[in-house]
Amino acid sequence: MTLVELLVVITIIGMLTGMLLPAIQHARETARKMSCTNNLRNMGAAMQNFHGSYRHLPPARVLGPFPELQVPNAVEHAWSIFILPFMEQDALYDNYRFDYDFRDPVNAEIVSTEIPTFRCPTAPTRLLDRFSSGGFDWRTAPGDYVPIMRVDRSLVDAGLISRVADFRGVLGSNQLTRFRDIEDGQSHTILLTEAAGRPELWIRRKPRPGFRVRGAGWGDARNAFSLHGVTFDASFSPGRCAVNCTNNREIYAFHNSGANVLMVDGSVRFLSESTSIREVAAQITMRGQEVPSGR
Repeated sequence: MTLVELLVVITIIGMLTGMLLPAIQHARETARKMSCTNNLRNMGAAMQNFHGSYRHLPPARVLGPFPELQVPNAVEHAWSIFILPFMEQDALYDNYRFDYDFRDPVNAEIVSTEIPTFRCPTAPTRLLDRFSSGGFDWRTAPGDYVPIMRVDRSLVDAGLISRVADFRGVLGSNQLTRFRDIEDGQSHTILLTEAAGRPELWIRRKPRPGFRVRGAGWGDARNAFSLHGVTFDASFSPGRCAVNCTNNREIYAFHNSGANVLMVDGSVRFLSESTSIREVAAQITMRGQEVPSGR
């Protein structure tokens, strides 16, 4: 083989590699996105089974005491703890102490346990979130899925959405919602959404080193949030952007062009980055009596 022939072969191989690499990356992301969808479906099934057992959904967080769920003290617990038995995590649930805060050393081993179902495979790999609050030095394993408790009224004041009958989402603090309470329809109302990448702050696919976003752990009682919306550069809230502008108290995923959301009926939808704040708000409220364009 002459030198010219060798160069031609190398060039052809380089061209083929350049053509195949995007296809391979696309295939990998498609698989990761499907895995993310399956995670949400599994959590949806767990929520359905929880409701079947208790006749209501778990709260987004418990700020105790809350005798309705046998929480006797002034402690905090996340929504995710309550569905562990329905996710084949009985051992973690049985060893979790509801009379102690999620940050207490008594529960440290539980909330720092990695549970793959709570992690989106497209999101960056993170270590345990370590922080100090409430008199505790605590750590939690990362989680990428959270409830949105309500639509903030600041969006109405800014003229970005209309005033509605009820701004609450399906899961809220110390809120026990029954399926019959969801007047906007189970297939039209969001139960969980992606809020990936925390505790690192991300703005439009770029990390912001040195900044911390709270609520990073799956067992963190403060991982739920209210929808405020941000400007498209994420510099101010409220704003028109509801999807993928920042993971600081907003819907955020590392998928191309949108994020997965779980509806109350157990279905999973892909919410485009171009979805308006008005449309997202309409899908969060459970008794807002809105008529989203997607219906």
